Amino acid sequence: MIDFSYKELSREAREKFPQMSNFMKYLKDTYIGDQYNLPMFPPTFSSVHNRVIENQPRTNNALESWNRRLNATSRVIHPYFFKFTEIIQKQQQFTEDNFELRISGTQLIST
Repeated sequence: MIDFSYKELSREAREKFPQMSNFMKYLKDTYIGDQYNLPMFPPTFSSVHNRVIENQPRTNNALESWNRRLNATSRVIHPYFFKFTEIIQKQQQFTEDNFELRISGTQLIST
């Protein structure tokens, strides 16, 4: 399916946008490959197909959100150990409070 889609896209790009030939070659070499050369990043590298089937998150947005909240809470780039421990404890309390609110159906706490 990916190879077919790439071929269609490539054909259309050649006809309408010949200046994109270098970019199309880059796509093929990096993500598509051919019968003689494997791509640098095969489709399985970035595919979320199995994650969707297994009902898992497709992205790491939850982790990114937690990291942003942690950085906003700490207000320093490299907190010393005891300050970091205090920040983690506050984050844990925040998470537990939101969990309880979610179970009860109440509005979640925002940061």
